[in-house]
Amino acid sequence: MKRKIMKSMCATLAIAAVFGNVISIGAKSQSDSKQVGSAILSGVSTIEKTSGRAYSTLSKRGSATVRSTYKYYTKNNKIKTVNQDTTTGGGATGGAWNFSLDNGCESRSIRSTHTGGCDGATGSFTTEIVWKIK
Repeated sequence: MKRKIMKSMCATLAIAAVFGNVISIGAKSQSDSKQVGSAILSGVSTIEKTSGRAYSTLSKRGSATVRSTYKYYTKNNKIKTVNQDTTTGGGATGGAWNFSLDNGCESRSIRSTHTGGCDGATGSFTTEIVWKIK
């Protein structure tokens, strides 16, 4: 009886380990927000094996900027860097960028800085999100 239970437990653990690895290969996403006065700046970054995204929104009239450094491995295992910079202003609510990799390349990391300043709030503020995938 003990042997049957042990075999059953081992099989369950093996299935859980495989399932856990499948889940971890998917997209990783993180968000952050900061408040200054009545304004809220929110930033979101997502990194997948072959793509990356970043977005920022500002809750009040003003401007928001997404500045991101995206690093990835090429087919030849060399590290390349892409700098993305998106700014919106004049009452716009946010900025965003998307980047997709060629076949054979793999994401390494995203470092996103979301900055904003708005009418009705004093000062400016920043959120920063750093992701590593490999």
